[in-house]
Amino acid sequence: MKFPADKILRELAIEYTHRYASSGIYNQPISFNYFEPFLHIKLIGGAAPYADIEKEFNHLFCPEDFFDYITSPEGNEFQISSLLELPQDQIYHFSVCGEITDISFLYGEGREFVIAGFSIIRRGSSLFWYLIGGESLGTEEWKLRCSDQRI
Repeated sequence: MKFPADKILRELAIEYTHRYASSGIYNQPISFNYFEPFLHIKLIGGAAPYADIEKEFNHLFCPEDFFDYITSPEGNEFQISSLLELPQDQIYHFSVCGEITDISFLYGEGREFVIAGFSIIRRGSSLFWYLIGGESLGTEEWKLRCSDQRI
């Protein structure tokens, strides 16, 4: 779908497969430890490993509606344990509908942080998730951080 949450997973699966092909099975980046639950390793011709993505379901969500719900009286009815009722080995991607800058958060140093999406999968009695987000930068600060000559 090319939403942020599923797009990054595809990019990583390609990278992990490339690592298998070029360096063998013992040379994965540290990110593999975090994303492995979202993948299953298959073999081409019974010998060449590659990373395949589990079954996916894409959803769009509106952050304003989500936060309105979780801070409402109805939101108190949600039990975290209900996430263990999610179907096994299925990825649920949630990407922000609209502009990712519609809702932002301030963190430790008063810097602005935005969220583009997140994904979750259940494996047995464990839940694995990742969040796609980052610091919101103005045009000049972005140029400065991308340049080789930081002040």
